[in-house]
Parts: sequence; C-alpha cells; structure tokens
Amino acid sequence: MRVHHIPVRRNIQVELPEAFVASLPAVFALATTAQFRDQIPAIEAMLTAAGKQVTLYKHRHTFHAGQILGCSTEQVEEPAVLYIGEGLFHPQALAYANEIPVYTWDPVTKQPGQIDRTAIDRRRKRREAGIKTFYMVRRIGVLLSTKSGQKDENAVKRLREEFPDKQFYVFLGNTLGIEGLEDFPFVEVWLNTACPRIGYDDIEKTEKPLINAEDVLSKHRF
Repeated sequence: MRVHHIPVRRNIQVELPEAFVASLPAVFALATTAQFRDQIPAIEAMLTAAGKQVTLYKHRHTFHAGQILGCSTEQVEEPAVLYIGEGLFHPQALAYANEIPVYTWDPVTKQPGQIDRTAIDRRRKRREAGIKTFYMVRRIGVLLSTKSGQKDENAVKRLREEFPDKQFYVFLGNTLGIEGLEDFPFVEVWLNTACPRIGYDDIEKTEKPLINAEDVLSKHRF
C-alpha cells in the first residue's frame, strides 16, 4: 500500500510572553511539531533577540531542524529543551531520554509548563531492571511490526547474531495489543522493535519486562 504524508499546519501564531522567555535558561534546544514548523525561524529570532542561545533540535527521522516526532527519544547535547506544541506526548519522550529540564509552551492554551520527572524516573528504573533481566534469561519475545517505517527485521537478525545463547520468538503483526502478551507466559522478556514509545508508554502495562531492542543493542552496533 502506498502511503502519502500530508503535513498539516496550525493556524495559530506562536507568541511567547516576555516573562516566560526570561524564565528560561540561557542555553537550550528548541523543538516543535510539524503543525508549527513554519514558525521556527520567527521563534528562534525572537528568543535570540532576548539573549538566549538556541539550537534547533534535529531528529534522524525528520527533514527539518527543530521538528520533533513522537518517537524522538534521542539524547540532546544542550542543558535544557523548550518544546512548543500541544500536549505532553512529544516532550515526555525527550525527558525520558535526557536527564535535563524540558520546558513547554502550549500555543493553544497559552500555558507554560515543565515536564514532571516523577513518572519518567519510575519508568526509567523499570527499564533498567528489564535490561538486567534480559541478560539473565533465555526465552525472549520479539515484537515485529509490519507498519511502514516501523518494520525492523534487521534488529531481529542482529539479536540472534549478538546473543546466540538466547531463544528468540518473533511475534509479527500490524497492530500490537500489549494486553495480549500475557497469553504467552513462556516469554521471560519482551523486546520491542517497532515504535520506541511502546518501550516507554507501555512499560508498566505488562507483568514481564518490556523494553526496546535498542536498549540491549546500543552497545553492540556494527
């Protein structure tokens, strides 16, 4: 099936109050969604004029500097991040991957905020425990998606090559229902190769550890 992506713009002018800008740190990375991407130059100019040193966040899956995706779980070199957009789905990914402050500004509600790290730190500890469990057990369930842009058969190959002592069971599907994982009690740890948000948002929804494959492959890059 051919897929055609059509970017949609929000017809809202982003305006940051002077008091909010003044409260931001001197150096940070700027990130926003596709809905506000066209306003990045103006936002960056305004922040620079206020004396801020701004770097545009760049994810490997986006064409435009400053644009963030829901799977943007990469590390940031700057000491803080400013996210401009609706909701907390996108900035929570950055907070999960980075131990730095993540500030938010919602152009719709015109409300500032900062990501609370309590729940994020709890999930990170569960992730670390899952990684340790992975190395101790043998029967591993691998979630492999058929969705465009998420299918990663190479990860399955690498897992088998890097960990020949483990038994990998591959579960292939277009839609992955986390609640259905309990039907396979022989699996000791679940590895996700699809959207990395599964290994973040759903990590507390399963009895067995559920982590992203990149969590154990990151130190075994070819």
